[in-house]
Amino acid sequence: ETRLARLERIARPDLDESISISSGGASRTGQVVISTKGLKVGYTDVDGPTELLKVPDLKLARGSRTAVIGDNGTGKTTFVKTVLGMIPPLDGFVAVGQSVKVGYYSQGVDDLDDEQTVLESFLDIKNMPFEDARSYLARFLFQGEDVFREVGACSGGEKSRLALARLLITEPNLLVLDEPTTHFDIPSREALEQVLHSYTGTILLVSHDRHVVSLLAESLLVTANGEVDHFKGTFDEWSQAQREAEVQVATAMVLERVKAAPRFQPVKATGPKRRNPAAPVIDMEQVIVDLEHKLKEIETQLQTATVNQDFEAMTRLGEEHISTQSRLEKSLEDWDT
Repeated sequence: ETRLARLERIARPDLDESISISSGGASRTGQVVISTKGLKVGYTDVDGPTELLKVPDLKLARGSRTAVIGDNGTGKTTFVKTVLGMIPPLDGFVAVGQSVKVGYYSQGVDDLDDEQTVLESFLDIKNMPFEDARSYLARFLFQGEDVFREVGACSGGEKSRLALARLLITEPNLLVLDEPTTHFDIPSREALEQVLHSYTGTILLVSHDRHVVSLLAESLLVTANGEVDHFKGTFDEWSQAQREAEVQVATAMVLERVKAAPRFQPVKATGPKRRNPAAPVIDMEQVIVDLEHKLKEIETQLQTATVNQDFEAMTRLGEEHISTQSRLEKSLEDWDT
């Protein structure tokens, strides 16, 4: 008779929000959980070593929450696996602090037995009373009869949630998550966010999910152009810094275009008469004066947009300035012929 065959089907447990996901079962780590020195990350094949990333000297503190972000193929997973000792560094070294117990989650769930039920799979990792196990699994949205479903009948998102539950019940004090929200629907993602909010250990997270990164990360490791940039701030702060940098670049480009456009000396309305009496009767002097006034107005507005870092207005006014300059040049040519 199996263990679950002896189990009397108890009532569906309430979702106990007081259950915290802690690192209490593992020893307390030192102040520095991970440190690197002169680290270069990559891989080696028959053609020799290929460097993907140069990593600045890092010290990730106990209790910190750091996200690794960047485009696909920039070496994020390779970096994490190097930190965990799964891939040797090309140069430099990684040191993991004292009493660190790592819990590593990647997108794969290959270690799950499809013939077990969700509850059996969970209890294989840690033996505990059935009611406690069901209450814990409820935090991962396995409620009621869900715990008696075979793993093989679960969706990809459900298997991912089960894998995370199995990992977190071991109480690691360093949690390394590689794309944990893959296959997750919105309720699953919200459940994960609640779980990670209550986690008391150190988190190193690789994710393309901007919402999760924004919610959880206190600092960022940004992979780009073969390097890792350690941004000591939240995702929202990093995004704002990126926008400001883009505005500064755009400002320089617009102002350079305005500066490079041909400039003309203002003419006076009392200047020489139009030399071509056969041309249509148009008060060209007034047209030129109006265009010059418009240029001054645009330049004033452009200065205001630059101070306000209004990229959209700067672009529009820059184009309008160039167009008005062109019209002024044409008007001066017509007036002078």
